[in-house]
Amino acid sequence: MAIANFITHPEVVVDPSVPVPDWPLSSKGIKHIRLMLDQPSVEMVRAIFRGAERKALEAASLMADHLSLSPVVIDDLGENDRSATGYLPRAEFETVANEFFARPEESVRGWEQAIDAQRRIVGAVDHAISMTRAHGHIAIISHGASAVPPQGRVNQPDRGPAARCNEAYVDRSLARLARLAIKLDEETVDHAWGSTRTLARKEGLSLYDAAYLELAIRGRMPSASCDKALLAAATQRKVGVFAA
Repeated sequence: MAIANFITHPEVVVDPSVPVPDWPLSSKGIKHIRLMLDQPSVEMVRAIFRGAERKALEAASLMADHLSLSPVVIDDLGENDRSATGYLPRAEFETVANEFFARPEESVRGWEQAIDAQRRIVGAVDHAISMTRAHGHIAIISHGASAVPPQGRVNQPDRGPAARCNEAYVDRSLARLARLAIKLDEETVDHAWGSTRTLARKEGLSLYDAAYLELAIRGRMPSASCDKALLAAATQRKVGVFAA
């Protein structure tokens, strides 16, 4: 069965003086793309599609050179249009991005509406799949935030406006998060295509869920989750769990 792989570009060089679509991959981002290319499953890719931004171009070019393929550019695979604000400092960006997802039918600070981005990305992915004639998998290289809408469409039922988070809930949740002593793990991405992928395959987990398990095992700490499959895998691996 052919598989469409939605690949988000890795780390970029953030430069406030350069338009966001022109940011290149950083040396760390290039390293992570090359680590991905070492995975056997990459050899099954027979077509590559990418957005028009420089970071997508560079990521796709590395894969294309490795596989001797020519990427196809689909403009609608681009990241959400936030040219109205351009670069924002990290804290401000996170605040606006949270509003972007919480208020999908509004233009937050002039950004493209999330619902419009969803329609555009879903249409672009469908277009890429319809263009594929070769036998084998396809790679769609785009922006991380753009990966959320199609994933939501595929995996989640349409629960209607009532299921969306309102502003009060968002404010309470952010306040709770601010009180937590959150520490970012810088090594998770380095294990994604190695031990994390192995865990995902052996335990029947998504790569996303397996990343939590890999971190718990490596850090020798318990895992908190409401996901039954993840809790079962953690118990099997003798990892302590906090279940809801």
